[in-house]
Formats: sequence, structure tokens, C-alpha cells
Amino acid sequence: MEPLTVEKWGWWIKQILTPIVVVIGLTGNCLSFIVMKTKSWRHKSYSHYLCALAFFDSLTLINREVKLIDGMKIYANEQSLFSNFGDVACSMYNFYVHLCYLMSSWLIVAMAMERFVAVYFPLKKAYFCTQTGAAIVICTLTM
Repeated sequence: MEPLTVEKWGWWIKQILTPIVVVIGLTGNCLSFIVMKTKSWRHKSYSHYLCALAFFDSLTLINREVKLIDGMKIYANEQSLFSNFGDVACSMYNFYVHLCYLMSSWLIVAMAMERFVAVYFPLKKAYFCTQTGAAIVICTLTM
């Protein structure tokens, strides 16, 4: 029996483990989103951040799986999923992929800033840490 080489391990991890991680991640993100939208959590400002984080993380996982499927099609000498994209569509797709990646990081930064205000300036928490403020921050980050 031939020992597993780095290339074979890489293939198993990429082709088998990645889709499993994507399914588990999407399930967890959906459950997080559902929990954050329940009546007891809905009125808290950080639930908006966590819902947006679950949404953008899900899009990132889906983008990762689409890229994996495209790589498999190219390896099988089939037409790429993106071969019919023009320059504008390619640029828009790349913007969308990078937006999803970066939004996850910036949403965590925004949530940390809100928690900082709540801890160090507790009297101003009611003014700064609101649902409307969270929605404005999320929309601003998305733009």
C-alpha cells in the first residue's frame, strides 16, 4: 500500500473536508441567525451585528464552495463557471467576494467598539448602542 503523500492529503482535505465544513458552517450560521431574531434577542443592538456576521459568513462559505466547484470543472477540462463573464461582471464578482470577506472582520470590529462604549462609558450606552445605530453602522460598512 502506497503511503499518502502531501498531494493526496491535500486532495482529501480540499474535496472532502471543505464541503463538510461548509455544510456545518451554513447550518451554524442559520441557527445563529434564527436565535438572534427571536423575541428575547431581537431588541438588542449586537444581535444586528451577529445576524449580519452570520449572513456575510454564509456568503463567504458559499463563495468558497463555488470556487471549489469551478476548480473541479477546470481540472476535468470542462468550461469554467466564470468563462462567460465579461470584464465588468468579473470586477463585480471580485468586489462581491472581497466585500463578503472584509465585512466579517469589520463587523467584529464594530461590535467590539460598541462593547467598548458599553463598558467604558456606561452612561452613554443608551445613546450610542441602539438598534438604529447598529443598522446605520452595518449599512455604512456595506457601502
